[in-house]
Amino acid sequence: MWEAKARGLFTKKVITKADLTGRDFLIAKHGDSFHQNVQTAYDVGKPCLLFYENNPELLVDLGLNVKNWPDDKNQDLQAIINDVMVGGVDGTKRAIHGVMIDCSKTLTSTGKTLTSQWLTQTGQNLINKVWKYLKLPVYLYMNMNPVNTYKNNLNDIETLYSFISANEGISTVDWATISPAGFPIDSERPVLPYDDGQHWIFWFYHVDAAVNIDVLHYFDKTTLYQSLNYSPSVPSTDPGEPGTPGGTTVDSSLVLAELKKQTVILQDILAYMKSKLP
Repeated sequence: MWEAKARGLFTKKVITKADLTGRDFLIAKHGDSFHQNVQTAYDVGKPCLLFYENNPELLVDLGLNVKNWPDDKNQDLQAIINDVMVGGVDGTKRAIHGVMIDCSKTLTSTGKTLTSQWLTQTGQNLINKVWKYLKLPVYLYMNMNPVNTYKNNLNDIETLYSFISANEGISTVDWATISPAGFPIDSERPVLPYDDGQHWIFWFYHVDAAVNIDVLHYFDKTTLYQSLNYSPSVPSTDPGEPGTPGGTTVDSSLVLAELKKQTVILQDILAYMKSKLP
């Protein structure tokens, strides 16, 4: 059952090319190792998604009114743009094919519990802004923390449910039993934090010894790549600016033909110049 699904890796540490052997994609967490991991994924021809944790606390002082929130100056949005683009919004886009927004934070830095409205409205705002400015597929991630925080309040749970249902691609964590092949057993399926029959696009299911997490996509690799607008190709040997595509893959026969054409032209020019000499 699960062997037919696209299989990936989530990481917040520096990984090697070997770590992506047998994987179809990488989800790399924002941080010091992010740009290096983007380059590694590019070097081995795998699509890469940015994983970023939304911080509702950034907007607390502005009140729960989206009209009062900054359009493009939010610290979270700017950090995402800086990860995706080289040199700002008008720069070159790195080899990043999607963004996953973690909307699991329910506590402020002082330990105060945020309301479900803060969590969902700030999360939706960031998701919308990422799409507006970057036009990349955006996926919602949520672990069980919000469910455990708000489980005793029906209104809060309904708020969470509406938020999740409105965003295709909720990804969730379940520590499933793993088969010898490294996949969940067939009887397991993604059911958290809600089981309403919808497709859970990404499923985080197993932590390995390096504290990387195995991830499954609900569909096969072809479908995943289509949704990410990703076309596999052999990368250039020139890595380019760290975290950016190194170069464009070209047909060597076409290059050779063009060089021959240019050689003939140069020979004709040289012959003409010689004919004009005294």
